Amino acid sequence: MAWTAPRTWVANEAVTSAYMNTYVRDNLAHLITGIRTNAASYVGAPLTQYKSFGYSVGQKNGAGSYAVTPTEMTSFEVMIPGNSLNVGGFILVENLITLGATAEPSRYDIKLGGMTRWQVWAAGSAPNSVDYTRLVIQRLAATTGIIWGVAWLGVAAMTAATGNAVATGIASLDWSTDQALKVYVGGATANNVTFAYHTVQIFPSATGI
Repeated sequence: MAWTAPRTWVANEAVTSAYMNTYVRDNLAHLITGIRTNAASYVGAPLTQYKSFGYSVGQKNGAGSYAVTPTEMTSFEVMIPGNSLNVGGFILVENLITLGATAEPSRYDIKLGGMTRWQVWAAGSAPNSVDYTRLVIQRLAATTGIIWGVAWLGVAAMTAATGNAVATGIASLDWSTDQALKVYVGGATANNVTFAYHTVQIFPSATGI
């Protein structure tokens, strides 16, 4: 249900079913979104699991998309609602990207709203391997933020992967409006890199920083 600004009531005004449905039922239904209700132990707890995708076939890279134009994974786009994060709050993004039988460079990009895309790639990923990223996108002020985390690239076993630390700033991002979280995947050979799993969690800050 969509949120409707609360009505200002006047003396002796009739309370109709339409008013009750709009300003009470529908607004309460809107507010309950994001609250766990599936188990008694979770009632009232904030919902952090905002979006989660797991496609066995995933979405693959296009031709020649590694160095210049990685393929946008449109099936995995997530809209981050405006004002869902206060200062100090953050978005946790985790991904699994698989490489096919051809050993070659693979690339992963992430972009929130109008920010510059952050990029990471492995120069020579092993065939049939897995790339994994765990990133935090944190709000620092009204228009700024930071991406930090780590990416494991290019090998079948996560314990032996090459780790890349991440720390890059975000500027000119309006946290008060809806922002699209987009991801891109590239590889030297079309359809050799698959974006398969994508989890987005939202953690509002209790106290800010």
